[in-house]
Amino acid sequence: MNDKRLNICVDIDGTITSPYYFLPYLNKLLGTDVGEEEYLSTDWNKVFGKEHAPLFKHFDELCPESYDVADLLEDADKYINKLAESSNIYFVTARKKCLYERTLLWLKNNGLEKFKTYMLGHNNKGDIAKDLNCDIFVEDNPENAHNLAEAGFRVILMDTKYNRELRHDNITRVNSWKEIYRIIQDLGYN
Repeated sequence: MNDKRLNICVDIDGTITSPYYFLPYLNKLLGTDVGEEEYLSTDWNKVFGKEHAPLFKHFDELCPESYDVADLLEDADKYINKLAESSNIYFVTARKKCLYERTLLWLKNNGLEKFKTYMLGHNNKGDIAKDLNCDIFVEDNPENAHNLAEAGFRVILMDTKYNRELRHDNITRVNSWKEIYRIIQDLGYN
């Protein structure tokens, strides 16, 4: 067993939440009918069309309630809290700061309120990962995961339809929090 506490950065959307929870809100807002099977990119311009770009910029203000109803992925709370027994957990999300209180309430309602949360408002997570001395970053966004892996961070990638093409030596693909926990245990931690 290793005595070092790991610094684990964890994204929120698509990593501890269902990756598709916001689709009904976007479809209603845009008058579209995109399902999970068609959601093959995190670039909304590609999925929904560039003509909707002005609305994308204001989604958080137009549909903030979407963040309140996001489903927690199975056992995410259980395994994150188990990891926290011997690791430092940090939530690092691209969510805008206007969602800070709403995000903290959602985390509290899901038993994850005790962890420091960083709301970046952008997808560049490399600087904060470096500042937090991140050992492992749990992510779903393919661009973020690729950039973190290229910067030398070990990434555990939650498998989704929109990140299936991504491959990198520093990326390990998983389907559940149970797998994440097992991988970290296999490294000699927890």
